[in-house]
Amino acid sequence: DRYRPGIASSTGSVNYDNSNLEGWRVVRLPLNAWIIYYFPEQVVVSQLLTRGGWGSWSTKFKLEYREKDWGAWHIYPNYLLGNRDAYGLMLNVLAPSVVVKQLRLTIIGQPYQKTPSLRLDVVGCPYLDMGDARGPPGSPGLDGRPGKRGKRGKRGKPGSQGPPGKAGPHGKRGSRGPPGFPGGTATAQDCEWDQWGPWSVCSKSCGGGDFRRERRILKPPKNGGKDCPGVHYAHDVCALTACPFFIDDPLTGKPSEPKSSLLELQKASSPRAASSQFWLLQAVSALLLLCTLLGLHR
Repeated sequence: DRYRPGIASSTGSVNYDNSNLEGWRVVRLPLNAWIIYYFPEQVVVSQLLTRGGWGSWSTKFKLEYREKDWGAWHIYPNYLLGNRDAYGLMLNVLAPSVVVKQLRLTIIGQPYQKTPSLRLDVVGCPYLDMGDARGPPGSPGLDGRPGKRGKRGKRGKPGSQGPPGKAGPHGKRGSRGPPGFPGGTATAQDCEWDQWGPWSVCSKSCGGGDFRRERRILKPPKNGGKDCPGVHYAHDVCALTACPFFIDDPLTGKPSEPKSSLLELQKASSPRAASSQFWLLQAVSALLLLCTLLGLHR
């Protein structure tokens, strides 16, 4: 394939088509003038065809190339032969071929006729990187025979500490140790009572009863402290009013309405009967009160 790449030059007007009669020309005759050809993709260049123009030609070139758009220029080991006239076609075969993305031709020294001119054709093919060209994977091969046992390697570094193991069984009880040093004397603490609780309900509603209250020990004695003085409970008498009672009517012999006072008794009976019954009531009330005080009455 012949390529028509874009070009750049160290001088003025440029033309890369050999069918054009003019071509590239150095206007001001600089030494070592050059021209660069840019390719749209990497190509393998195998031949270069040169021809003069403008009635002039160049007789020797230096070939440089880049495999990519950046990086250092590679110099082809041999100079390329130029033309002997303005119209003859010179073929240079590159052996080996080169992979290029950019190609630069530099006129060597002064061997040119009049002003240097050049028309160039590049012959080659697209570059295919065989490292990127891969076929489908093949089937796995057979397992080889086990190799010989290698030599024992060097001892590795200690690994990190593992988690704690399970607790073992309890050991046997050790012998009794020597007695310790005597301790200091403990501070004595006396006993303390808590507050008294509320009084209970009276055990009777009349005729003499009792009620009680209790308390508990708030702090017991320690280290030889004193005991709490007094008792856990206290009691007192209550409902000292005489209870109502029934008295037989001396006229009818039947029980009268219940009487609760001497005044009512005197109104309901004769003076003699009321007097005897009064003293009987006083004796019974005194006996009940005495039993209550002595704790014999329940």
